Amino acid sequence: MEKKIGFIGCGNMGKAILGGLIASGQVLPGQIWVYTPSPDKVAALHDQYGINAAQNAQEVAQIADIVFGAVKPGIMVKVLSEISSSLNKDSLVVSIAAGVTLDQLARALGHDRKNYSRHAEYAIAGQRRDDLRHTQCAGNAGRYS
Repeated sequence: MEKKIGFIGCGNMGKAILGGLIASGQVLPGQIWVYTPSPDKVAALHDQYGINAAQNAQEVAQIADIVFGAVKPGIMVKVLSEISSSLNKDSLVVSIAAGVTLDQLARALGHDRKNYSRHAEYAIAGQRRDDLRHTQCAGNAGRYS
């Protein structure tokens, strides 16, 4: 996979997905950009995996073809609203926030995106090439099949 992948937030779930993608060999660390409000956490992820540290969420949205929203459910809509104008029109946005509906995601993104909902078949991303399609996504999932 040659796509650029971004993570906004990277707690336990985000780190598991990030690590799984790298371990799969399908994604190189240099293809991944991460932003969290904690510079120490991003620095630790850079040291552990060799990923790129983004200065803010908008930078991730501008760079990445696939953006993982890996923040707490209570702030997911706010974060997506803040980055919506920075996203490329063909970006795929993947939410890992439980309880945030596709309608909420679509409203937060603020522009016309196709919506998809799939259930994850595996706990760790990267165990199959099509894992990215098997999650709750907003926008252009067909381009990454």
